[in-house]
Amino acid sequence: MCGIVGEASLGALNSVEWIKNALNAIKHRGPDNEGIWSSEDKKIIFGHRRLSIIDLSNDGNQPMLSECQNYVITFNGEIYNYKEIASKLKKKGIKLKTETDTEVLLNSYKVWDEHFLDQIEGMFAFAIFDKKKKIIFFARDKSGQKPLYIFKNNSSISFCSELKGLLENPSVERKLSEESFIQYLHQGYASDQCCLVKDVIKLKAGQLLKFNLIDGKAEFKKYFNLPKPLKNEVNDSNVLIEKLEILLKNSIKDQTKADVPLGILLSGGIDSSLITSIASNSNKKINTFTFINDLEKQSDFELNNSRIISKFYSTNHHEIYFGDIKKEIIFEISDINDEPIIDSSFIPTYLITKKIKKYCTVALGGDGGDELFGGYNHYPRLLNLIRIKKILPELICNFVSHVSNSYLPIGFKGRNWLNLLSKNFNENYLDFATYFDTHNNFKIISNFYINNFKNLNYLERKDLSNDDYIYKSTSQDFNNFLVDDILSKNDRSSMANSLELRSPFLDSKVINFAFGEVNSNLKVNNNKKKILLKKLCLKLFPKNFEFEKKKGFSVPIANYFKKKDWINMAQNILLDDNSLFNTNYVSSMFKKSIFNHNNAERIYGLIMFELWRKKNKISIG
Repeated sequence: MCGIVGEASLGALNSVEWIKNALNAIKHRGPDNEGIWSSEDKKIIFGHRRLSIIDLSNDGNQPMLSECQNYVITFNGEIYNYKEIASKLKKKGIKLKTETDTEVLLNSYKVWDEHFLDQIEGMFAFAIFDKKKKIIFFARDKSGQKPLYIFKNNSSISFCSELKGLLENPSVERKLSEESFIQYLHQGYASDQCCLVKDVIKLKAGQLLKFNLIDGKAEFKKYFNLPKPLKNEVNDSNVLIEKLEILLKNSIKDQTKADVPLGILLSGGIDSSLITSIASNSNKKINTFTFINDLEKQSDFELNNSRIISKFYSTNHHEIYFGDIKKEIIFEISDINDEPIIDSSFIPTYLITKKIKKYCTVALGGDGGDELFGGYNHYPRLLNLIRIKKILPELICNFVSHVSNSYLPIGFKGRNWLNLLSKNFNENYLDFATYFDTHNNFKIISNFYINNFKNLNYLERKDLSNDDYIYKSTSQDFNNFLVDDILSKNDRSSMANSLELRSPFLDSKVINFAFGEVNSNLKVNNNKKKILLKKLCLKLFPKNFEFEKKKGFSVPIANYFKKKDWINMAQNILLDDNSLFNTNYVSSMFKKSIFNHNNAERIYGLIMFELWRKKNKISIG
């Protein structure tokens, strides 16, 4: 796993000093080697930081040039099926000089052009200079596991694995994007191509980009989309279980290939337990790791499940214990959280990846299982809400939603679900978790800054029209929450510790199977989740495994914000005279209410944003 950076221009580049600064800023992504390549005409420069995973020799150093000198690549990621593709290339007469997936990737582009993306399996973000076509070719993997930030103006394009690296480019104005900021307040992250910095975009998951070095035009294209949902079919669950097991076995087999030590993040949930179950068959005494935090009374089922699974499959199990987490972790997280997200599970993910680095360089996790097979609590709740909506007249639904949105304070339990009553479930974006809605946007901004915002009511997201509500909600989560929260959190926290996290559920064959072959009624009903996945687990797991409860790696953030030193820290940041946020509004969030409010996650999100804004000197307006 690595970090990449670069710039390409229609004319000779005046200064490339920022490339060196960017490489230093993302050093944690690749401490093993640094490389820079520039074209003879000084119009293109590529930089690379390497974390050695496959072929630990210097042969894998980048940027890498093709044998014919017509192609140059800087690549972040892993191609799991590179050996199979290498065999195809050799049959076409291509002679490979190294054992690296980078060389395979570069020659695959040379032979098959953009269509090579249909063949490769892995997680990646890369840039290729095509001297013959005079273009820079970019691509990001199908589920968005690896990030790529891009800044383009009339004459050049710049890119980097992390925003902090791209901000070293003096051409990037450090201004807040209003559109992305509203997304952040509303859902906890900037989604799709949006970035919190104005004029910076993220290449979308499953998207490619061609930048023309003659006229400066950029052509974006989606090369991967989720398959269409099944219609009115009854699946044979036994056949599907057998196929799913084979797909996961193949994915895990591919993803356990590495020339460095490997482990598994075992939370005690069914996703990571299933990964452990299958991986342990071919990897004896594999390392497994569970996070334990004593401020919260660790639930017996979670701790027991991880112990049951590790014992049953004879793993080399480690219980990573963190006691009372100090408030300083907030500042540590803000330094590595490249673009802030409202998700306090960043803390345990960061802590456990930091701890396990001494045991392994690659770790597998269960991410993606919830989105693919219906694991979140909001899926059955949605089905129950639909039943209620069918009973109540539309006028009453709209009235209840209006009253909830206008008069119930944020943090009031059930408020988000009451707000959903006014939605058209077939057509609208379904907001299962809303932090600050448009009704509160005008209240939360400081009076000093409020006039800098033009349209705090505008929230742009791409709606998905579908009457299969489980397909709609799972694909919505796959395309948004998974990419811009879960995978972003995983990438930043693991790469900050020079550790590579892999997700076997995000193999494209598993993704296509889950969305294209498994009917929604085998994922979720009114009271059950992950129906098909649990059937496979029943086949593989010991009988004393507890299925129904789920939490994953987390910390009790609400309990921490009850501690005096945490409260003082939060108030010093958010009630500061230079804060973007209205101090009276924020103060009210700190106060204990007679209602069942839970604003700890919101407070965490505001802190993360303010620390990020001030550290990166992001201006408003």
